[in-house]
Amino acid sequence: MPERRRDRRYRTNLNCTLIFEGGEIKGVIADISSKGYCVVTKHILPVKSEGKLRVNYMDEFIEMPVQVRWLTALGDKFRVGIQITGVAAHNRDILKKLEKTAEIEDNIKIEKADIGKLKELMQIENRVSPEGLRATENMIMSRLEVFPDGFLCASIAEAICGFISSQIVTYDEQKEPCSWYDATDNGLIAKSHAPDGDTLYIVGISVLPYTESYITTLLLESIGNIVVQMGLKRAIYGCRLPHYHAHADKFTIHEYVNAKDPGGRLLDPGLAMFQKIGMTAFKLVPEYVNDPESLNYGVLMSWNNPFR
Repeated sequence: MPERRRDRRYRTNLNCTLIFEGGEIKGVIADISSKGYCVVTKHILPVKSEGKLRVNYMDEFIEMPVQVRWLTALGDKFRVGIQITGVAAHNRDILKKLEKTAEIEDNIKIEKADIGKLKELMQIENRVSPEGLRATENMIMSRLEVFPDGFLCASIAEAICGFISSQIVTYDEQKEPCSWYDATDNGLIAKSHAPDGDTLYIVGISVLPYTESYITTLLLESIGNIVVQMGLKRAIYGCRLPHYHAHADKFTIHEYVNAKDPGGRLLDPGLAMFQKIGMTAFKLVPEYVNDPESLNYGVLMSWNNPFR
């Protein structure tokens, strides 16, 4: 008798849209199994109602007919069981890739990067970072050499999908913060890394867009573990504001960093993401980095070690 295939469930964190007669509802796919998807949303959906599920995977949209199978409360939100009732032929290959990517439970790995991964690291850096802000090969190599314990990469099914690099500094809260270039030895960290310092300064984060929120969270959690293990006071990251140029005619920079959308979430998606995972904005820095989209501003975000 053939062995029955065990139902497998894979955690994920993919944004999606549910489209029903009443309109569009935003949600997050919390996990995927062979029986369907579990979506977390703020809205109640009637069981057996039918509509469509739209997912953006690597800048390609997939739309699938779905039916609501079950609904349970989750705090102030709801978990909705979605069964896929059909997939258009041209979406099937994309859907298979999406489901493979969602096998995070078994296939994701966070580990120290090394020089053997340089080619993959540079491919990601060149793909996700704007021209003029990309780390060069020399920068990546120097960070790997100077502070390898603070250079982590994430992979899914052995394919690198993101990385984070850092250095240790002595941070003086009374001093005016300096630019990213001065803080990081122009991205090399050879002269700015201080092993006896008290703060982990995140030099850069580069993550492929289709995994950005979830993988960034995992990388930052791993950085938090380093902070705790080394007995440091905090982790600091200078966040770009790449959407500010589109809002500069409506908001001053101080207004923008505190502006919220109609749902009460911070208007800037980067600040909103870092705040969601526990980091706090504490300092606005003019001329932080040569970044036309951010009008050269940066916002210092911090996570304090709860054991210090």
